[in-house]
Amino acid sequence: MCAVADHGRKKAAPSRERPSLFSAGGIASGLLFFFSLLVLAAALFAVCLFGQIPSLAQSKQSKGLYAEPAHLMLPGEENAEREAANGMLLRETFYPIGWSKDGKFAYYVEPADEACGCYFARLVIQDLRTDKILWERRYNSEDGGADTLKKYWAKSRKEFSRKLAQYGIQAQKKFNLHSSAINYQKDVLTPELKVNTTINDEMAVSGNVVLQLISKEKGSKTIYENKFDPKQYDSFRSAVISGSLQSPFEPRAAIVMVETHRGYEAPPNITPIRIEGTTLATGFR
Repeated sequence: MCAVADHGRKKAAPSRERPSLFSAGGIASGLLFFFSLLVLAAALFAVCLFGQIPSLAQSKQSKGLYAEPAHLMLPGEENAEREAANGMLLRETFYPIGWSKDGKFAYYVEPADEACGCYFARLVIQDLRTDKILWERRYNSEDGGADTLKKYWAKSRKEFSRKLAQYGIQAQKKFNLHSSAINYQKDVLTPELKVNTTINDEMAVSGNVVLQLISKEKGSKTIYENKFDPKQYDSFRSAVISGSLQSPFEPRAAIVMVETHRGYEAPPNITPIRIEGTTLATGFR
């Protein structure tokens, strides 16, 4: 066996001895392996945790793109076809998208088509701590563009997804519309709308609209108020509360109001949707 190694061949380099587990190299390798296991475990935990949040699961499945939202039917909308056919009312439709952890709410609405034969849409990201609209995109298909939600969302999906992600919006797969009171801890909170207006003529309104949240335990607070100047044109006619949606992250709600405004051809009138935010925990007197 030794003669074979002498026939002009280079002797094989001696093999390196494997480091002992307790040597410096062994300890370093062991620490690296242990750290890798920790990273893998953390990643698996994150997937399990965030898999329960629809938006994060959705982002993973669709490479960060948000799916088109689902229509949430509001009270009275079951009469929409009959109201439109009778020339009474053209209803706006509502598509809630989701919430951020710091009080932002995103939604999509389809305003009524009064006389254009067009598709109208509006995507809104609103801060429900201040009710300030942080970003919105208004659209109509008058120039021959997408004429359905499906087509418009597919065309604008990347832009919408960037904006929704920028504001930390986490999409929800299901929304529960609270039609009356909101149960919060041991309290019962009831949105109440007072409409005290007079229609002076087709172009003028006087009076005010006040939206309050009434607490069974703590009193009440005003969420929204609008005072009308009869010297200025306003198309407002009336308003109702359709219900409320609660944030999954904090004690905050979006109160969904449906207003009735004078239509372009009056009648039919139209029903813009207004969202007003409120915390459920503080501000009562």
